[in-house]
Amino acid sequence: MKSKFSFLIIVTAIISAMVLSSGCTDNTSIPSHSGPATNASAAALVIALGNETVQSLLAGGYSVQFIGPSTVGINQMTLNVTRVMFDTPQDSVGVNIDVKNNSIVNIWTLPKREPMPSGS
Repeated sequence: MKSKFSFLIIVTAIISAMVLSSGCTDNTSIPSHSGPATNASAAALVIALGNETVQSLLAGGYSVQFIGPSTVGINQMTLNVTRVMFDTPQDSVGVNIDVKNNSIVNIWTLPKREPMPSGS
């Protein structure tokens, strides 16, 4: 009887060690899509809206079209940035932001085209 009890304790200890070493008791959550990307997006939006040039381009009202990762080629270098695109009544305004350095890489506008009036 005592040998069966010792055997059960040893088996239980081995199974417990295997479970613990496999990470089955790890309490970390599975990362979601709203993790670091959202934080970078929020930081990029704050940096863009804090810039005086961007503020002047958005003075007539705006909506956010896109925030997401992008790459920019500058001086034969490729830089990973977060791109923020705004829609205004006159233009689309783009801002590339280096979130790690808390800086704006570049700002540009794309004028909206109006259709030509029909010649009637």
